[in-house]
Amino acid sequence: MRRVTNCELYKAIGPYSYGCFANFLFFSSGITGIDPKTNTLVNASLKKEITQLMENIDKLLRTVNLKFSDVIKVTVYSTNISLYKEFNKIYRGYFESSNYPARTFVEVSDLPGKARFEVDLICTAGEQDERN
Repeated sequence: MRRVTNCELYKAIGPYSYGCFANFLFFSSGITGIDPKTNTLVNASLKKEITQLMENIDKLLRTVNLKFSDVIKVTVYSTNISLYKEFNKIYRGYFESSNYPARTFVEVSDLPGKARFEVDLICTAGEQDERN
């Protein structure tokens, strides 16, 4: 198993890696809308927070040589289930229209740093866990 501990994302706010490769899969830790440059949550607007979150996912995927088309399962944690439609408006733009991964969207009472969303991923990784 290979752990991803070095990434140009925001500084981890706990004792965890950004993700792990195991058995030809990549498992990410939770990703939020924190700006990697300032290490603060982008929450000026809902759209900006979701966009930053999706850009952070893109950055993590690129760091580990994966793409959105490699994502097979997404779990979205939200502090407000009624934000589902707003989240989808931005989320869908990062995937090819017929290539959406399986997804679960759940409401939670709170998230670290007062984020409104946190996302974790499972991706197919081919042989990447063995090459690095």
